[in-house]
Amino acid sequence: MLYDMVIVILVLVLGFLLSQRKREQLKQKALLLEPFRSYFEESSEEYLSIHQYVLKLSGSQSLKYLCGIITLRRDFCPSYLLGPVPKENFILTGKLNIRTPCMYVFKKNLPLKHYGLKYTKKCLLANIPGYKAYGSLGEKHIEFIKKYQVSTFFISYAPKDIEEPLDFESLVFLKAGLPLLSNAEFARDFLALFDSISPESSKKVLEMEQGYKRDIEALKARENMSIGEKITSHIREKSKIKRK
Repeated sequence: MLYDMVIVILVLVLGFLLSQRKREQLKQKALLLEPFRSYFEESSEEYLSIHQYVLKLSGSQSLKYLCGIITLRRDFCPSYLLGPVPKENFILTGKLNIRTPCMYVFKKNLPLKHYGLKYTKKCLLANIPGYKAYGSLGEKHIEFIKKYQVSTFFISYAPKDIEEPLDFESLVFLKAGLPLLSNAEFARDFLALFDSISPESSKKVLEMEQGYKRDIEALKARENMSIGEKITSHIREKSKIKRK
């Protein structure tokens, strides 16, 4: 009985020490987002857990808001046994003050699933080794990706998934490895991408809106199909793809 109690106490003490160490690590890593504060009027922060920190920023000439999210690797997680251990990373996500043409850049080994890709053509000018690029990329976007080698970067007013509501506001999203924030020029170069942005044409917005409505109606119709009708529809779709 006494032996069991000693074991339990040791486990609790070890868990406490590990969590304290992780908290201190996260506090140090959170400082990597500090350079972004000087570009915004208001800021607030929150520690979601001992592994995740969020910095919320607002009051910028080009961005309505921007959130920086740092995620540390867990000391141990059962899911690590089923696949590769994730690296420490950060995400920057926010919304622009104006709606601008969509663009998507992502590493070839990390394929992006985004509804907006349906309405965006491949960018032939963006010759970035190891990446796929779609939409209206300018020279500044291409140079930024080449310099920083982020995992995913997109600007889109289309929902990521067809079932998400469409608000037609341009969302900014970037994901990369945490060491990238150690570069003193990163915050400046990232925000410089939005210094001068052009509004999207009303024709392109209308095309997206009409296409979205058609796809939503088709989705609802499919949900109301019987199992037999769904199988028949799936076979027809596969036949169309083969003919193409």
